[in-house]
Amino acid sequence: MVERHLTVVGQLGLHARAAAKLVRVANQFQSTLKLERLDTGQSADAKSILNVLMLAAASGTSLRATANGPDEAAALAALDDLFRDSFGEARAVVEPLLNPPSRQEVRWKGLGVSEGVVIGGVLRMHGNTTYVYRSHIESREVDRELERFRSALKL
Repeated sequence: MVERHLTVVGQLGLHARAAAKLVRVANQFQSTLKLERLDTGQSADAKSILNVLMLAAASGTSLRATANGPDEAAALAALDDLFRDSFGEARAVVEPLLNPPSRQEVRWKGLGVSEGVVIGGVLRMHGNTTYVYRSHIESREVDRELERFRSALKL
């Protein structure tokens, strides 16, 4: 058995597309491959996409990868290459605005990783920080917010 420490470096962490790539690579080998979060001890079979996604490994998460089998060294080398290459995704550098204009609307564009519909609460981000807070919309603001939502769908 061999082991190696890996760090999730992609900005989006070990999300669905990255996990799918990891599982495809892992399944090319005969060896048993396991991933373990160093902070929680939670482990996953690297050949199971659901197991990998359940790790909820965000960017910066440290993992211990272990391989056991006839091609264990090659398997860990392939995983190491995948992690070092950030799963083939660009490493976006986000630079903060030095003097953000006040009261300007900020639009965020998400990265879709699968088809479907998402239903959930909406949280607002405050200013140019990563602070997220809950906000109540008054009944008189509902029509305006619905129009903004419909407008966003058209983009």
